[in-house]
Amino acid sequence: MNALHIMRQRLRAMTAYSARHVLGALIGMYALIGALTGGPVQAQAINARWTGTWLNEHGTERLVISERQFAISQTTCQWSTTVPKQVKRCHAYYEGSLTRAQIQQALEESEKHAQNMLRQGADPKTTKAVQEQFRRNRQVMARISNDTFKLIQTNSPEKEMGSGDCGEVFFLDKETIYQLSQCAPAPEAFTLTPYRRLNQ
Repeated sequence: MNALHIMRQRLRAMTAYSARHVLGALIGMYALIGALTGGPVQAQAINARWTGTWLNEHGTERLVISERQFAISQTTCQWSTTVPKQVKRCHAYYEGSLTRAQIQQALEESEKHAQNMLRQGADPKTTKAVQEQFRRNRQVMARISNDTFKLIQTNSPEKEMGSGDCGEVFFLDKETIYQLSQCAPAPEAFTLTPYRRLNQ
């Protein structure tokens, strides 16, 4: 299965599902993001700024976060104050960090990869979907502060068994949670999704 075919599959899925369903959960995002993080940081209790109910920009995905749980749509992860050594259920925890410059670099590299794929002969529908996705990514990127962000990652037995090549990390910037998603076999399928807190 070549990279263009993988990209087409990812993009078709993007039109029907959220980035989480397209890319799965990240186990470290070491395909790209792992190389950019400043290394693991000691896990700890979740900061109260994260807690509450959050909705993505399309109104299709919710994050429900408490001191004990990190729930993404139908998946509920237990908050872990340490990085779990054995994964017996879904866990969420702090690990690693990213700067704005590193996120920008990842976005630019993914966009270059996408353009290379398109030049191999993508159909007009695929081309339009790729261009629209990166237009949205750039709009979201413009709102991210020039800062370093602590990452929340998730893991589960299912992810350990076969989806470690795809996934996401989460970070909090001011009053917005961002979900950064990517897939190692299709790095052009890169998304930045903002979540805003629902009014209580």
